[in-house]
Amino acid sequence: RIEDRELVRSVLRERFQLSTPYLLYVGALSRNKNILRLVEAFAIISTEFPDLTLVLAGPFENAYDEAVRSAREKGLENRVRFLGPVSPEGEDINHLYNGAEVLIHPSLSEGWVAPPIEAMACGTPVVAANTSSIPETCEDAAFLVDPLNIEAIAQGAREVLSDPQLRQSLIESGFRRVRECQWSDSAARLEGIFRELIQSGQLHRRNDERRTGRF
Repeated sequence: RIEDRELVRSVLRERFQLSTPYLLYVGALSRNKNILRLVEAFAIISTEFPDLTLVLAGPFENAYDEAVRSAREKGLENRVRFLGPVSPEGEDINHLYNGAEVLIHPSLSEGWVAPPIEAMACGTPVVAANTSSIPETCEDAAFLVDPLNIEAIAQGAREVLSDPQLRQSLIESGFRRVRECQWSDSAARLEGIFRELIQSGQLHRRNDERRTGRF
């Protein structure tokens, strides 16, 4: 949900010592999530946006050590923040979404992916990978980039940060996409699938019984 911006800034300063604009990634720090390329993309734009921070909120998995080392080698250890796990049910994640300039989700493989939709619900524009199920999740409400191309990830962030019209368009499209992704709608569609499967199974059973003469 959308929060009051001044309240969010105050909470983020106290809770996470975040007082500068930031890009946000939410998810496990694992290799399939493309964390190393994200850090390298941030390094590309870091001089253009000297006050910007990259915030990584998620469990420390198999890309964590490499990401820490990469940030240190690029002189960005004070501008890449590793927050560790953040509960998806608590207030912290909502405040982080609300306070972010952009959500970056460059993952290489996903099923249905929640963070882009959650960020959209908070009025935060999204840059996301154009692979796997992510385009299906986001449709036209995110700036989609090639996750294997570090410059493309950097350019996506750059454009959304620097183009107010693009930013506003993504925010508005994000609100529309959120309205299309309600759990009640998903439940209704799933119920319809179950009913079709049950009816199909019943039809096949009757046909088998007719063929075998069992009535």
